[in-house]
Amino acid sequence: MTIFLQRWIMHSRQLQELEKSKVQNELDRLKDQVQPDFLSRMLNTANVLTKKDAGKASSLLLRLSRLLRYQLYDSMREKVLLSADISFIRDYMNLEKILNDRFDFSITMDKDIDHVLVPPLLFIPVVEHALGYIRSHDTGKFPDIYILFKMKNNNLYFACIYPPGLSKEPANGLYNLHRRLQLLYGESFLLETKQGDKNNITSLQICL
Repeated sequence: MTIFLQRWIMHSRQLQELEKSKVQNELDRLKDQVQPDFLSRMLNTANVLTKKDAGKASSLLLRLSRLLRYQLYDSMREKVLLSADISFIRDYMNLEKILNDRFDFSITMDKDIDHVLVPPLLFIPVVEHALGYIRSHDTGKFPDIYILFKMKNNNLYFACIYPPGLSKEPANGLYNLHRRLQLLYGESFLLETKQGDKNNITSLQICL
């Protein structure tokens, strides 16, 4: 009976380790899918700008190097400071401004969120989804994007407000984000998009 119990415990542990490994592998895969297309687009743009506007190309490459450093090194951690992820988003959006100087954005955050830890690159799929709508505006002033971070009662609130219309980007990023959130937080999150006549809002609430 004792030998049977020991074998059962060992088998259960092996199954748990296997399941944990499968979950981690899927998390890594979902995280690694964050914007390879964006990187390719930026490198192609930088190549064109070096021939037309060396100053703008230099600024683009400098910001891109910071993004790559964060994505290649800091994002390997299980969790990062939320302030670091917000800095990544700001650099990401400023890159878009280099490409489209008619576009603008704002990021509003609580003052007491510096200590908050989150999985890296968690919000970029929403930002890129919003930028897909921005890029669909081919003429006139680009609509702005508004981003909000707020902490209340151990809940992190994130909202991204962007223009309505048709996106030039597929929605795969949001589907992958939802799956990643399921693996990370189970049912302790709410991700939703509301479409309106004047604005769309994609929001995320996480119980930390």
